[in-house]
Amino acid sequence: MLTVRQFFCWEMGMTKQYLKQSFLQRFKQDTRGTFAVIWAVSMTAVVFTVGAAYDYTKLSAAHMKAQDISDMVALSAAVYIRDHEGDAPDDDAKGFRDGQKYYVEDALGINLDPYVNSSRNADGSTDERERPSFKVRYDYPTSGQVQVIVEGQSKPAFMSIVGVGMLDFSSKSNVSYKTNDIKDPATVILVLDNSGSMGWADGGRYASGTRRITSLKASVKDFMVKLDTLLASRTNAQQGVLRTGLAPYSSHFISEKAVAPNWQEPVLTNQQVNAMSAGGATNSSGAMAQAKTWMDGENTAHRIEHGNDEPLKYVVFMTDGVNDTTGQTCTAITGHWHYRHYYYGTISHKSYESWYAGWDRVWVKKSDEDSGSNRYYWEEQQKCTNYSAYDSQTVASCNAMKQMTPPVKIYSIGYALTINSSTPQWRRDEVAQAQALLKGCATDDPNDAYFYDAAD
Repeated sequence: MLTVRQFFCWEMGMTKQYLKQSFLQRFKQDTRGTFAVIWAVSMTAVVFTVGAAYDYTKLSAAHMKAQDISDMVALSAAVYIRDHEGDAPDDDAKGFRDGQKYYVEDALGINLDPYVNSSRNADGSTDERERPSFKVRYDYPTSGQVQVIVEGQSKPAFMSIVGVGMLDFSSKSNVSYKTNDIKDPATVILVLDNSGSMGWADGGRYASGTRRITSLKASVKDFMVKLDTLLASRTNAQQGVLRTGLAPYSSHFISEKAVAPNWQEPVLTNQQVNAMSAGGATNSSGAMAQAKTWMDGENTAHRIEHGNDEPLKYVVFMTDGVNDTTGQTCTAITGHWHYRHYYYGTISHKSYESWYAGWDRVWVKKSDEDSGSNRYYWEEQQKCTNYSAYDSQTVASCNAMKQMTPPVKIYSIGYALTINSSTPQWRRDEVAQAQALLKGCATDDPNDAYFYDAAD
């Protein structure tokens, strides 16, 4: 038997064990502390994820800007070396020197975010960041190429929490160029729109200002001055290497104002340019066919003159509108016959109504009827759109010249083919047709590099 003391000790032990188990059970059931820990860990992860996304978004934006800058600088550098007979600039006043480090903000005036010069950390120290800069390499990585590399650094706003101090970004662009020897022989033919709309000012028929034909003449004269300047820099032995032709057109090829390529007049005279005038309809096919005929004989003409039967050959094609319509393409319209009273405008769905009673048989488009409209009726069961066979004929001549040996390079210029939010649909269709013709004629390029849209 237990003594009183033993029983009391046993009772106390059982009580302690019960209290211990009860405490553990309550601790396990109380989730307040657990959720606090989980919430703290989860929020840290969320903040880091969102912050990292923010940092990389800004970094991606900086990279895209850097790519635009490298493309722009590479193109301008390639144009410079092409136009200076392969010589790279040797002075900052002329252009970007080979291998020289330029800071983007100083050289181009572009603040390439998210860069800043420096920032102060919590401990008082300062992180110096490399300012965005670029270098230009000429004839690199191969001869005839320009390479530009833009580099910079960004300090992240959130990722620095986990020890990421700097994020680098860079971009690289390569642009090829070809330098033409100033002695290279060439033939240049201008196929120019002289239709009635060329007598309008920029902005349309009733706008005031300089007429388009006047601006065109000024542009051609300026072009001739540049060509003549090149010729003046040659020696006498280098003369006889340029031939220039003019093929104006309106409703047809204007042969009486045309100038065939010849050796006596290497560039067009002001009198020949001034002979152009605006008037008539539009048909570019004859003028382009004439340009093709002239180009067919240019290899022989150059070979006889100076022994080179592969001259550089160029055509410049300009228009401010569309060719005349030569036919229609018609498609069937889904619908059915109704009867419409010519006086009251009411509609009858009967299979027959008497003409003597004032009923006219009309065709109703399904789409109009579904919309509840009784305003649109068609005398025919089809819808027709206009087209111009002159477009395909013009493009055929262009394609033939592009297949010559050496191929003719064709530049096309759309003059005043502009639209805006208020432009009516018929004008949008006209502009689309004109641009399709010009791009179809221009030398093939995925970026339409040989097509120019001249707003004025």
